[in-house]
This record gives sequence, structure tokens and C-alpha cells, in this order.
Amino acid sequence: LMFLYPLNIWDDSNYPELTETVTVGPFKGLRTSSEKKRIAEATYLELKPLLNVKGPLLIYPNFSAGYLISPVPPARGVVWYQNSGKANEIIRDLYQNQINPDSRVIRMKVWFGTPTVKSQNTFDLNDPLNRLIETTHHPIKETEWFTVFAPNSSTPELKN
Repeated sequence: LMFLYPLNIWDDSNYPELTETVTVGPFKGLRTSSEKKRIAEATYLELKPLLNVKGPLLIYPNFSAGYLISPVPPARGVVWYQNSGKANEIIRDLYQNQINPDSRVIRMKVWFGTPTVKSQNTFDLNDPLNRLIETTHHPIKETEWFTVFAPNSSTPELKN
């Protein structure tokens, strides 16, 4: 198969820059850039202890690889998610009916494509999904890349 454009591995650096091998987590053994290796390993080591509950797990926006870190089931209807108005209403409605004491939410602060292609995610507190998370959950872990939330125990919407 011939390509007329540079061959890049999806969401990673150019092929010659894939000089490192991931040593832990779901991507163990894969070649990547040194920055992405650091991020993949650190994210795995920070998230793994927090995701030992039964779920469901909601990750937003767009970090579907996070579902590989633990056998926690994803929230129904949500695996690949981009931050957008109407989708946020749909996701809010789906997730709101699944919240229970074992639920976890990972809100990604940074979208990382490659070491040269990354951007900060912004979260409007008036957005329906963000408002649901902010009013029914509390942060249990904060890093430069993500925030992990657990449901508030006093939240009336919680299901036992």
C-alpha cells in the first residue's frame, strides 16, 4: 500500500519519532514518542487505583483509551465523545439515569494528538453535562491532564 502523504500513527508522532516503548498499562509494548510514553504511563498509574469500583465510568471529552485502563464498564451510550451542545444534553440524560455511588467521571483537561498537536479543553459551567457533574459529583483526583470525580453521597439523584 502506498501513501502519497506522510505516514503518521493516529494520535501520535511521525513514525521516526516513535523511539520509546510503553512499559505499563493498556498500551504496554507499543512504540511512541517520549512525551506520549510519559503521559500514557503517568495517566495509567494515577487512574488505575481510582477505577477499582464497579462503574459506570464516563470520560469526556474524547479519551476513549481511558476505558482500557480498568475493567470498569463505560456509561451506557458513551464511549467516543466530543464536547458539543446537543450531544452534551443527550449524554447528561443518559448518564444521569446511571449515577450510583460507584460511578466515576474523568474530565479531560487536555486533548493530546501529538507532542506538537494538543489543546486545552474548556468547560462552560452552563453546559448541561458540566452542570450535572459539578452539582452531583466532587473531585477526587486532579492532575494537569484530567480531573476524576465521584458522586456526592448526599446527592438525591444517586441510586443505590
